Formats: sequence, C-alpha cells, structure tokens
Amino acid sequence: MKSLIKQLSLFFKLLRAGKIEEKDNLLIFIGDFGADILNKKYEKWYKLCFFIAINTDANHLQHHVKICRKDKLYIGDNIPNSCGKRDFESGINYVKTHKEIILRGIRKRPAKKNILVAALRNSSASGIIAELSAICKKNNIPAIALVSTPFKNEGESAEYNSVKALKVLEKNVNRLHIIACEDLQNKSPLFPQAVNNCFTENLEELIENKLG
Repeated sequence: MKSLIKQLSLFFKLLRAGKIEEKDNLLIFIGDFGADILNKKYEKWYKLCFFIAINTDANHLQHHVKICRKDKLYIGDNIPNSCGKRDFESGINYVKTHKEIILRGIRKRPAKKNILVAALRNSSASGIIAELSAICKKNNIPAIALVSTPFKNEGESAEYNSVKALKVLEKNVNRLHIIACEDLQNKSPLFPQAVNNCFTENLEELIENKLG
C-alpha cells in the first residue's frame, strides 16, 4: 500500500509539472472489433485521445490493428498462434491475470474520460470489458462504456455473454451506451457497415462531449 501511495504521489507531481501529458479521452478498444475504426480514425483523434487496443489474438493485434505499437496490449495465452478462448469467464480471467499491466497502461494515459469499446458477442471481449469496468470502479477510474449487442442468429452463447456483461457494466460504469445490432440491421440498408458507422458517430460525439 505504501508503495502504491508513493507511486501515485510521484505521478501527480509529474502531471502537475507538465512532464506527463494529459488528454481529454482514453479510448480502450477490446477484441477484434473496432480495428477498422481505429485504423481510419487513429490519426484524426490522436491529438484529443490516448488509445489502448486490448486483444487476446496476437496475430490480429500485430497485423490488422495499424496503430502505434506502444498502444497495443496483448493479454492472451502464451501459446503460439492462439487467438484466445471465446467465453465470458475466460475474458474475466484474462483481465485478472494482466490486471497490473492494464492498470499501468491506463495510469500512463491520464484522461478526463475513459471510454471502453467492445462488441458483446461470442468472444472473450464481453468478459474482458466487464472485468475491466469492475477494476476501473475499484480504482476510482471513471469509465464510460460503448457496446453493441449481438444479432439473434449469433446464438445463445453470444446472448449469454452480452447479458452477463451488461449486468456488470450497469453496476460499474458512469454511463452505458448500447448499440443494438439487431435493430440496426432492420433499419439500415448499409448493413453491416452501419455498425461501424454507428460506433464511429457515437465515439465522435463522446469525444466532443455531445453525447450525454
């Protein structure tokens, strides 16, 4: 505890001295979803935002997420060519195992808003964002979550992951914004690009403080 207090004291001292940069937003993208958004908007948003891309698939993180290497965080298995487990509980465990690395990454990027972004579907991303929100709350890190719910045809596992994640997020985040993919599919002729468009629009409004 004394060590943590000492580290935090040094951190705020450096922050006040202007030796640590502060930005308005920290965007934390979880899982494979969001790579296209990151790749298109990274340079535009860079002056306003810090970034962390969290993934359990090392290949996807290395080759498909085209942002600075320092903004990528791998929390998967130590197995060659593994894309990680796909269930909710494994997502929880990945975060617990890498808790200190994740917290260090957040604290190195001090921001007024910490925005967690994930698609809640048949992947560990649902468990990752749920446990990450709990860690944020426990460490007094204010968080906003922007998530999408799955399509009906994605099956019971995707629905299970989504429902479990939403229950945890509702308890832990300051604001929760939900994009219902099933509704979007019924309304938009541009589907599936409409999902990325909707996420991008919501993120831009959050960054610009237009989304309450």
